[in-house]
Amino acid sequence: MKPTRISPVPKLPLTAALALSLSTVLASGLLPEPAAAQDSMQVQALRGYPLGAGDVLRLGFLNRPDIRLNIPVELTGYANFPFIGSVLVGGRTIEELRAELPLLLDGAVLREEVGNDIRSNKVDSSELILSVQSYRPVVVAGDVAEPGEIPFNVGMTARTAVFKAQGIGSVSNGTPGSVNVFRTRAEIGRVVTRYAVLNALVEADDMISADELVLPPNTGLTASNLVARANADLALEKEKVEQEKSREQLRVDTAADRITTAQARVENLKAAEIVENDNVLRLETLIERQLVSSDVLNEARRDFLQTSEFRHKAEAEAASAKLAWEELQVTSRIEDINRQQLWRTELAALDGELDVLMIALSAAWGQDASATVYRQTPAGIMRLTLNMDDMLMPGDIVELNRTWVGQ
Repeated sequence: MKPTRISPVPKLPLTAALALSLSTVLASGLLPEPAAAQDSMQVQALRGYPLGAGDVLRLGFLNRPDIRLNIPVELTGYANFPFIGSVLVGGRTIEELRAELPLLLDGAVLREEVGNDIRSNKVDSSELILSVQSYRPVVVAGDVAEPGEIPFNVGMTARTAVFKAQGIGSVSNGTPGSVNVFRTRAEIGRVVTRYAVLNALVEADDMISADELVLPPNTGLTASNLVARANADLALEKEKVEQEKSREQLRVDTAADRITTAQARVENLKAAEIVENDNVLRLETLIERQLVSSDVLNEARRDFLQTSEFRHKAEAEAASAKLAWEELQVTSRIEDINRQQLWRTELAALDGELDVLMIALSAAWGQDASATVYRQTPAGIMRLTLNMDDMLMPGDIVELNRTWVGQ
């Protein structure tokens, strides 16, 4: 089938050829001087991303959700669409294709075999769904640990791409005056995790969600990677607190048992005291009738006085046991307050520690630094100077200067 051309567009240089011949082009001095990234990005934002070799399109139909066709853009800039054949899409935006492709596909026959039957349906342009399935990767070069292709994600910044290539401090850390970025990142992860654990303890939460792990920007860390560690630490801390509370409660319960035992002894001695007092009264009556000797009465009186003395001591022991129980209850509450105070004090200290770590990380990562980016455009290769938090385009080549590493 003869290739279909939507409209004349300049043919793009090949992505593979761009990567292989970049050093030759640079050496020849044919590239323009680095342009301001803002001007180029404003133009691209107005027009949209130009598709190129390495991108993969997705074609679907609203009335046939079971049909999804992945259509790669070839090295020539053409994409082979069903029903119409090769279409030059290189240099065009997805919005332009969505507007013009239905004109070519409208009325085409969708033919499929179902068992021994053949079904034929005309394509309705209003039923077409065209999107980008995947973009061509970016390339990170220069002084990084793992140079090469990085899968492109929408919203990817130069900093993100360099992180994925293990750059910015990953090669030359340890030089005099340098900051170990990976160690600093690990410390930030520890601080953020500990902060979430302490906050959960203060709030009496049983679990920590990824949303509760508040990470500062530009750390290269993700909450999803830290949440499991945070919940494991929280479980250990809660177990430790429960053991401490169990010991405190055991002391309180033991004191309560002493109160019960002392009060039971008091009641027993009161009953014995009543019995012995009644015995003294009985003997006094018998003495008046001269039926018993005075020695028997004196012994009964001594027994009564001794029982009374034991009762007073038992009452004092019961009162002392109750006082000890009350003091242990107060102590237990104070321990709870002390734990809360220690947690809150550590939270405040972690805030300060995190500030110091972020200052160190900012120095190591060069927040004001920039990177040279080579971008494929319909007019050719453009060399740009981007800030590290500027967004990349698919197919960009990011060159990281060695002076970045270990700063």
